[in-house]
Amino acid sequence: MPTQILIAEEQQECCQLFKQFLQRSGYQVTTVHDGISCIEELSNGTPYNVLILSWELPDQEGEGVLDWLQYQGIDHMAVVILTARMDKNYFLQESAFPNVTWVQRPFRLFEVLNAVRSAEPVPRISMSRLKTLLRESTRLVNGVLVDG
Repeated sequence: MPTQILIAEEQQECCQLFKQFLQRSGYQVTTVHDGISCIEELSNGTPYNVLILSWELPDQEGEGVLDWLQYQGIDHMAVVILTARMDKNYFLQESAFPNVTWVQRPFRLFEVLNAVRSAEPVPRISMSRLKTLLRESTRLVNGVLVDG
């Protein structure tokens, strides 16, 4: 199942650009343009893996959305925050929420893609799949396991 991304960005042109770029990169993407719509979308039950969140959103700024996520106990989702703030100390103060990556404006699309990729949860591998992978990629030589 592809990674589900919710983009909450107030600038519609920017939002559309993100959506097209991320869809072409293999992600499922939904967009909203304000904080209240973001919270409503997060409440609908879709299992989003990553939230790209503009810190300057109207109607419930990014900080309000992050507070709502914390209040709801939603900590399984990675958050990529887009901001024009310049103060590095601010990033450290406001990073109490787990899985937060800050991307400073202006940015390149690849910076956002890299933040999404680094924010994605690491897939869990079953013990049987791990044993199969080890069996396929190693061999026993004189009682020692060596690469294939």
